[in-house]
Parts: sequence; C-alpha cells; structure tokens
Amino acid sequence: KRIIFSEVENFLLYDFQTESGNVDENVFAFSNQNLGERSLVIYNNKFQNTSGKIHWANTVIKENDKPVWIRKSLGDALNIPHRNDHYLIFRDQIKDLDYIRNCSEIHDSGLFQQLDAFKYCVLLDFREVQDSEDKKYAKLSEYLQGGGVPDIEISLKKLSYRNLYDSFHAACGTEILKQILEFFAKPEDLKLFLPEFKYRLKNFLNELTLITFRTNDQDIIVRNICLDINKWITFSENQEFSAFRKIITFYWIIFKNIFTSHNNVDKILFELVSEYMLADEICSAVKPFGLEIDQNNFISLLIVLTTDKSIFSAKTIKTILTRIKTLLKDQNVQNYIGCNKFNDVIWFNREKLEQLLEVLLEVDLLKLAFTRKPDPAELKKALKLCAVLKSRLHTALQESEYKLEKFLTSLT
Repeated sequence: KRIIFSEVENFLLYDFQTESGNVDENVFAFSNQNLGERSLVIYNNKFQNTSGKIHWANTVIKENDKPVWIRKSLGDALNIPHRNDHYLIFRDQIKDLDYIRNCSEIHDSGLFQQLDAFKYCVLLDFREVQDSEDKKYAKLSEYLQGGGVPDIEISLKKLSYRNLYDSFHAACGTEILKQILEFFAKPEDLKLFLPEFKYRLKNFLNELTLITFRTNDQDIIVRNICLDINKWITFSENQEFSAFRKIITFYWIIFKNIFTSHNNVDKILFELVSEYMLADEICSAVKPFGLEIDQNNFISLLIVLTTDKSIFSAKTIKTILTRIKTLLKDQNVQNYIGCNKFNDVIWFNREKLEQLLEVLLEVDLLKLAFTRKPDPAELKKALKLCAVLKSRLHTALQESEYKLEKFLTSLT
C-alpha cells in the first residue's frame, strides 16, 4: 500500500480545528491518493487527548505558470460528490472498523475525530454509495451515530432485523438472564416474574413469525416455556450449577419449545442463529456474566441440545456409552469440542467435552423431570446411574491424553 502514501502531487496537509475553534498544532492530518486509491492519516503528537475536525487544507496550484495558494476542502480532496443522498464508507486500519459518513456533511463540515494521547488513525478503502429508496444508508448512519462496526454490509443486514433483536433482548437478554439466575436462590419470586415474561416472549415469537419462522400456537409455546422454567428451577433447587450451564439450559428451554413442531430443527436453528445473526445477540447477552462464548461453538452446542440427542435416558451404562460414541462422531459435536487432526490423530479440548457431557446430562434429566408426572423412583434411579456414569467418563477423560479415538476406545 506504499503507493497510496507516497508522491506529492495529491498530498494535502490539513488544520485540525478543535471544538473551541482553535487549531491544534500537535495534530498532523494529511491525505494522499494514487491509482484511484485514497488515504487519510491523523496523528496526535502529544501526551494529551484531543478532539476536533479536519475540513480545510492549504495547497498550491499553478495559474499562468505562477504558484497560487488556495484552500481545498476535504470533500473535494477525496473527490466525493456534494450530494445528501451519497455516503462515504471507509475503514480505520488501526481499529479494524468500518465507518459511514454523509458526503454533503463532509463537504460542509469536515470529518470529526477523537484522538487519545499519541494515538492515530489510518483511513483507507474509501468508497461512495448512493442511498436507496428505503434510505438504508441514512438509517444506518443515524443508528451508528459516528461509531465504527466490523463490517458495514453485515450491519446493514442486522439493521433490518433490529425489531427481532430488540424483542429477543427484552425476552431473553441480559436482564432476563440475571433474574433467572436469581430465582435459583429465591424460587418464590418466579410467580411475580412470569406475567411480564409471557408478554415479552409473545413479542419475540411475533417477530420470528414476521421474518420466516411460522410459530403456530404461540400461546401454547409460551405456556410450555414457562412451565418448563418453573419445573427446571424447582428440580434444580439446592444443586450447584455454573452460570454457563444455567444459561445454556435456559436457551435450550426457549428454542426447543419454539421449534418442537418443526422438521429439520438443526437447519432452522442454524439459519436463525447464523443467517439472521441471532448468535451475535446471544453472545452479547451473556458477555456481562464473564462468558466469552465462541459463536460457532455456541451454535453447535445449541443445535446438539435442541435436536433431541438423548443419550443419558438409556437404562444401562453400556447403552449410554454406545450413544456417546455415536454422538461424538457428529460434526456439530466435533466442532464444539474443538476437534482437530494432527499427525493422523484427532485431538479434542477436554474442557469443552466435559462441558458438553455435563450439559447433555442435565438436559436429559430435565426431560425426565418435565414429564407430567415423573416417577420419583425412576428419577432416583436415573440420578444414581448418572453418578456412576460421571465417574466412568471422568476416568476415560483422564486416560484419553486428549486423543478422541483413545477416549472412544475407553468407553467400554
């Protein structure tokens, strides 16, 4: 990229005008262009934060073979149209973020920047776009309020699903998760929570229906979700589970009830969390709990749980171990446990596998508890079987040396 920073024919040096109207002489701002590519660099050469705009550059042109000083605006320097329906998109190479600005505003007011002490920005990949009839770029610019995003095109797409995301966060976001976790300590408060929760769930289901997913019998879905959450918290009373296990179980209850009547649940759920990018919203919802969840891993785990892969519901240890062997050959499962092949050996992440098995075990026990009249004797027997199973799996994991085939062989 050196070519777009070198040569002097199109080089321009700008004043950096602070919000008070003064020129900050410690800031170096310059643009250049070559071969159709443009660059803009702004550097704060002082141990002091600053903010302001670059708008005008002084330069020299020749008139009648004589040098003449002129002022040139940033909009003219970047060769962008002075039109309100055109937008300039560019990338800050240092922050690795895309930005969008209205072309007329750049011509009229320049470009505003905030710089910390000795920090700088390098702006490249400039391109102009003309807004459409639905004003999608205007809406995105207003929504971002000058902020940067990893990818403008993805942000445009996400903006069209904003109502879906808002309804998701209202029904299943951070604040709801906080309340759910508190109910394990105070289950009696759940009754006060449910009426508003039902209303929010209904809104989320309505938004799902508006995009592509036909959620029939919404009242039944909402009722079943609330019943399952009530049974789950009652069943798990006085049991110690990590925040991760509680949160993933909560989302399993939500999505398994929503898609219980659909065929190809894995395909539908993958489309929802991937194509409609709901995984981004889920990951942002759980981030305040210190859970840095890899989106692809989360998608894989949610699909595994929701597609009804019951392995611990068998009556004997031998059958359960056989089912685990089959499960670990599933591509979604292997994605989640971090399988990778090296020197003809498939290695796995032990922590992820332990996490997967623990969550699957909890979900299978909940399925038993969710039946209308669970048999106490059957439940007690299942819990005893699970205790033995945990011990066997723990031993197999210790002996596996993180090799998948060795772990599978030990499950006999």
